[in-house]
Amino acid sequence: MITKTVNVVRYLVSGNSYPITYGYWDKEEIKVYLTQEDNSLVLLTLGTDYSLSSPNGTNGVLVKVSDWGTATKITILREVSLTQERDLVNGQTLNAETIEAALDHSMAAIQQLKEEQSRSLKTAVDEEGLEITFPNTEARKGTGSGTVICFDSSGSTIVLRDLKKFDQDIIDAANSALEAAQSALESEASYQRAHNEGISNIVSNETGDYVTVSIIQRDGTTTSYTVQRGKKGEKGDTGATGATGATGAQGPQGIQGPKGDTGATGATGESGVTTPIASFFTLAVDADGNLYAYHADEDYPPDFYYDSDTGNLYIDT
Repeated sequence: MITKTVNVVRYLVSGNSYPITYGYWDKEEIKVYLTQEDNSLVLLTLGTDYSLSSPNGTNGVLVKVSDWGTATKITILREVSLTQERDLVNGQTLNAETIEAALDHSMAAIQQLKEEQSRSLKTAVDEEGLEITFPNTEARKGTGSGTVICFDSSGSTIVLRDLKKFDQDIIDAANSALEAAQSALESEASYQRAHNEGISNIVSNETGDYVTVSIIQRDGTTTSYTVQRGKKGEKGDTGATGATGATGAQGPQGIQGPKGDTGATGATGESGVTTPIASFFTLAVDADGNLYAYHADEDYPPDFYYDSDTGNLYIDT
């Protein structure tokens, strides 16, 4: 007997144990999917990633076994085989449990198809005899950038538009609308003409990567168009270095720096006296008290006379 109308449960990932609120008859009937942070799905493996309680046809429990990383959501789905494996032989005694098991399996298959159908594309309930066929894989690839699925003017035939061209068309339309809006607002004459033609105002708003242009009619009707800006292009090459500019004016003189330390005293030199004669000579006394006369003309040195009584030194000219 099946009293539940669902064949799937979903939980936010938290903890290690997750109740299964519907019945199953074989562990292999349970499929478990993890939703990752990037919204991708990962199908888990029984015994490696999780374990199940023994089937009882009423409910069960899933227990986490491995590390599920940063997964955010878990989906536990029952999928039964779409076959009828009961063989009732004519004339045999009918076993109520066998018949009920077959009916339960059929109901589980119906619930499974209903769940899948609830996640599919459907036409409106008032559509009659409408068949929608998607183009094949190669057609959907377009020129390599992918395609956008559209309907033609009849609303029943699918047409494909190249994604790259589709994006560019939207960008071009948005730029044209934005330029028209700015022009209308900046020019009083253009604004007046627009007003006379039935347009009361044109408003442009930018939010992040999106631009919304609203056209307000005089009767209060507003038509808005929202488009996404194109992606920022790659950075261009660095331009050539410009010419060196003119030298700027000299800045003010800085403050005087601190006085440096006094240097070491040098060795005492000779004490000399320079006296003019026919040429020049120099007298010098060394540290021992010896007197020396230096003369440039070595052929005619000056003659000196020393008076020992007075201690005077005379030059004989």
